[in-house]
Amino acid sequence: MTDGGTFSAAVRFTPTQLGQYNGNYLTKIRFFPYAEGSFVMKVWTGDNAGNLVLSQPVTTISIVDWNEVSLNTPVLVSGTTELWFGYTVTHTSGIFPACVDVGPAVAGFGDMISLDGFPGNQWPQPMR
Repeated sequence: MTDGGTFSAAVRFTPTQLGQYNGNYLTKIRFFPYAEGSFVMKVWTGDNAGNLVLSQPVTTISIVDWNEVSLNTPVLVSGTTELWFGYTVTHTSGIFPACVDVGPAVAGFGDMISLDGFPGNQWPQPMR
């Protein structure tokens, strides 16, 4: 992935995890970019993030810092379908803009990545 290109990274929540938030709205997403890139915040719903419901370019980022993006269109949390949110990033070679921590990763939830540009085809792939 350090050869440059585009990939998506996200976290996944199941209906069971979201039940208590039924009727609320996702209004902000925070992310921690490790390097420069062109970031687009995204929200997906359904199994394997099959339905893209929000795509919002990020105009200003701070590298190696928490960035909070207010969503132009809040996303309803239904509690009846999976909710995925994260970003798609395009970057140049020699850098890796996705920040990772020492873990442990929560497999299948906090470590999701797609390499083909359409999450429904590639999820889940642990980010390592």
